[in-house]
Amino acid sequence: MGELHGTQAIGFLIAACIGLGIAGYTKHARAHDPYTKWERPDTGGSCCSNQDCRQASARFNGNGWDVLLEGRWVEVPPGRVLDPTKYENPDGMHHVCVGPQQHIYCFMPGEAKY
Repeated sequence: MGELHGTQAIGFLIAACIGLGIAGYTKHARAHDPYTKWERPDTGGSCCSNQDCRQASARFNGNGWDVLLEGRWVEVPPGRVLDPTKYENPDGMHHVCVGPQQHIYCFMPGEAKY
């Protein structure tokens, strides 16, 4: 009888781990949803490959935007700034989609210019 409880406990533990894994993946997918709708202003292609978009520290420099990437300020090319009236900003913060070598695909300005 004790062995049956042990088997049931292991089965429950496995089911719980699978459930948490699926829930975590679903939460990540939903958290990334707004990015998947963003299109690059320069090419019309997607800004996002489901891993390269995130909140960012940014500042308006008087002529355009700079984004803090890996400890240094990088200028956002003007053709990569998204129109906030056209696309959903998930939380009103600054967001950036960045590829290899800090290549900026898209930048969504937040509500505050800091």
